[in-house]
Amino acid sequence: GSVTAAPYFNVRMALPIPSCYTPTEQGVKAGLDWGVYAHLHSGALEVCPNGDLLAVYFSTPIGKAEADTATTFVQARRRYGSDEWDMPELFFATRGGNDQSALLFADNDTLWFFGGGRDMTDCVPFRICRSTDNGATWTFYVPQIDKPMQRYTAQPVSNAFRNGKGEMFVILDGQGAESFVMRSRDGGVTWHDMGGRTSSRHSTIVPLDDKGTLLSAGGKNNAIDGWNPLNVSHDWGATWSEGTKGFIPPTGTAQRPCMIRLKSGALCLVSDSYMHKKK
Repeated sequence: GSVTAAPYFNVRMALPIPSCYTPTEQGVKAGLDWGVYAHLHSGALEVCPNGDLLAVYFSTPIGKAEADTATTFVQARRRYGSDEWDMPELFFATRGGNDQSALLFADNDTLWFFGGGRDMTDCVPFRICRSTDNGATWTFYVPQIDKPMQRYTAQPVSNAFRNGKGEMFVILDGQGAESFVMRSRDGGVTWHDMGGRTSSRHSTIVPLDDKGTLLSAGGKNNAIDGWNPLNVSHDWGATWSEGTKGFIPPTGTAQRPCMIRLKSGALCLVSDSYMHKKK
């Protein structure tokens, strides 16, 4: 058919059925990998350098809690030009450990994965995998932390970015109604907690310039006059302003906002329109 410049909207399911909502026993009989369970949650989504879409979820068996050691990381791919996703498959599983809260970051020709997990030790706030072939193969390593972690939860949120100096930043949950920024100056080998804390959990954070100005929006566990708080930092997250009333509703269980900066400089924020969790 002819190519048109007119925009269009088309809904594509993020996960096929099975595996979503399919009991584990039935999934195994259908040929799904072990570890691809019925409940796939807190997905990370990124466009690979070759145009493929890659999503990584953490997968929980029916009847198990999110913090259980039975959880796994599961991946699904929608290949460039395809209208359908490949069937989900096991990404990796930590033996005897909890897997949750995935983050993907497309960094030029490198694809980064950051994965969290409850009850991780003070020296490992996340796991790192790196791929230079669009996620076909991965190199796994443990990040080096310059000092013991404090006031944190080992859960990456939804943002990672680099500044003009090449420094890498990753957003993690803090304690309660907090999020914070970690920085690496050596390509992801060693990491430093910038020290400041925002006013909400699951904060989505983007740089507004290349001088250290960051905007934090959304999240959960806190609200100002019925709206999620906004925070601003002028020193790459070392300190944050007091929270002010934002422009999106507070979020709850199974909800996370996500904000990105477009090439035009405009900000795009996606969130839920109401709190799912009943009070």
